Amino acid sequence: MQFNNLLLHSCQWDVNCLEELLHREVVHHVIGILPPALDDSNDAAVWRCTPTDIFTIASVYARDLEPLWEDVDSKWSHLRSLPVTIAWAAYFVDICVSTRPRSTPTIVYHQWKKPAPGWLCLNTDASISTPDGVRTIGGALRDSFGAWIRDYCKCIGKASTIQAELWSIYVELQVTWSFGTVRLVIQSDSSQAIIKLVLDPSAMCHSMQLVRAIAAWRLKHWSLDFQWIPREMNMVVDCPSKMAPPQFQLNVFDDVPDPVRPLLIRDVEGPPYRCSCRDSHSVG
Repeated sequence: MQFNNLLLHSCQWDVNCLEELLHREVVHHVIGILPPALDDSNDAAVWRCTPTDIFTIASVYARDLEPLWEDVDSKWSHLRSLPVTIAWAAYFVDICVSTRPRSTPTIVYHQWKKPAPGWLCLNTDASISTPDGVRTIGGALRDSFGAWIRDYCKCIGKASTIQAELWSIYVELQVTWSFGTVRLVIQSDSSQAIIKLVLDPSAMCHSMQLVRAIAAWRLKHWSLDFQWIPREMNMVVDCPSKMAPPQFQLNVFDDVPDPVRPLLIRDVEGPPYRCSCRDSHSVG
């Protein structure tokens, strides 16, 4: 069987075909990987021992070499525990003696910001929906007045956190483009590092295929604006992201879920959301 036999005409995995060949647990892992496109770049080497698939010397030591050292000479385990002992001692001195500034939580209030007239807003989220780690993604699309347009959700199988966040962005671009959107604000509470990765000018050459695929969608003829928001301001999409059935097809709904209705009103009319952040100040 050739690789192309496992894909649909839309260049997505043929789940039925995969389930005939593989155990369902394995299929969950396969679905979490974006199949390569025919016009994609050449194969690139990736390192699966780090979350970003980028090779580091530290990950090699942690994975392969440290266990071998301990088998040969137990002194290695004592040496590795030494920094921990020193760290605890430093922490004790710092607590008892030091008066330098400390990081303490600060409460701030944020109100959801409507997009500019003529723009649509898409809130996106990724979550773990089952105890065995199967992830789902979801999005909520609204107009410049904050009025509901539609939401979507999809099960993406088993994937790492970074893969799930990238999947959420990738699918949302596909969905909103199919609706004829020309101006879109994407709001996400994903790591700000993920957003920087997506917006990197060299994203088309990145080793992760999902990053390259998102970069290709960004080059289409539309205007996109990526915004990071606190999780408390992204609750409107929390419910849709958990509604995905165990099947892997995309689900699109026009009706507002009942738990989301009060959140839509609050986003537009207030009160603002209570968020916590870290701030430093002197402690006497």
